Amino acid sequence: MAFILTYRPLFELICIYSILAFSQYVALRAGLFSLATAGFASIGGYAGAILLKETALGPVLSGIGAIICGIVAGLILSLPLARLRGAFQSIATIGFVQIMVSLTLYAQPLTGGPLGLNAIPKVATTAVLVPVVIVLAVLLAIINRSGIGRAFDAIRQDYTVAMSLGISVSRYFRYAFALSGAIGALGGCLLAYHTYSIQPD
Repeated sequence: MAFILTYRPLFELICIYSILAFSQYVALRAGLFSLATAGFASIGGYAGAILLKETALGPVLSGIGAIICGIVAGLILSLPLARLRGAFQSIATIGFVQIMVSLTLYAQPLTGGPLGLNAIPKVATTAVLVPVVIVLAVLLAIINRSGIGRAFDAIRQDYTVAMSLGISVSRYFRYAFALSGAIGALGGCLLAYHTYSIQPD
């Protein structure tokens, strides 16, 4: 029992970073060279922490608010990136992450600036994180076996052929960015709820 208790914080971090890996996986599955997961995690972390600390919504509704912010960010980001391919997508998503770093640094009244937000209640425990990881894994497995997953496969292998088969590449890119944004924001929110504080780095 002492062994389990000693390594439980490490196991909890593994669960959180597995959620962030799921966010990256969704983008790669759809053939997107996206590095935006860190930006989505930032949005989710700050949104969840601000909602939990400044409102009476509670951790569940605050987490849902963070997920909604991630979806909105993913949809907005998908509009210009759906027109880009390959390395240009990666460069654009790196730009998105740098914009988020600047916002968290300079929007000090809202984000706390370089000091970040502190004294966030710890509500992300092992009993919360393990079911979330399992639910996400099952959800992604279902999506992979659905028409959306098959469309992602076609686009990843050759988007020109996918377009010739009648698959709307831009629409499925929006799906991928929205889903990646939602999962990334959830991971960032749970990280904030686990570590008591969140900083721009």
